[in-house]
Amino acid sequence: MELADFIHIDPEAKVISLVHIKGSGSKAANREAAPADYEIVVSQAVKNIRHLDRRLLLHELTRGKAKKIGAAVWHDGVKQPNREGFLKAVEKLPASASKVLIVLQPRLTKSEIARCRAAAATPTRSMRIKQIDTLMLAARASLRAAPRSSALQMKSECVVAAAEATIA
Repeated sequence: MELADFIHIDPEAKVISLVHIKGSGSKAANREAAPADYEIVVSQAVKNIRHLDRRLLLHELTRGKAKKIGAAVWHDGVKQPNREGFLKAVEKLPASASKVLIVLQPRLTKSEIARCRAAAATPTRSMRIKQIDTLMLAARASLRAAPRSSALQMKSECVVAAAEATIA
C-alpha cells in the first residue's frame, strides 16, 4: 500500500506532510484543466489521511521497511542507507504535531485558472474548474472530519486558491 508519493517530516517545526502527486498528461504550455487527473490524486490523498496520525504512520513505515521502497529515504538531500533515522524522527514527534496534506497536479496552471474563471470562459472550461473546486473542497471536508483534524491543513498548488475563491 502506498501511503503517499512523498512523506516529509520536519522535526523542529513538528510537522508531518503527506505529498500526493499525479503527472500532468500534457506538457503543452496552454494545457486545459482536466478534472479526471484530480479525481485520482485527490482520492488517493483522502484515502490515506489516516496516515497523518504519527502512530499509524510509524506502524506502516515499520511494516514496509524491508521492501525496496524502504531504502528510498533522503535527509537534507543525502540518500540514507535505510529508514531507521526517519522512523526515529516520526517516533519523536508529539501527538500534537501539525499535519499537512499536499496534492500536486501540475496540469492546472495559474493562467488556466484565470482562463477558466474569466467572464468570457466557455461553459466547458468554466465547468472544469468548478469540478476541480468541488473535488478539492470535498477533500478539505474529509480532512476536517478526520479524527484529530484540528491541526490538519491541506495545500494544493494553484487549486487551494481556486477552492477558497469558490467558498467566498
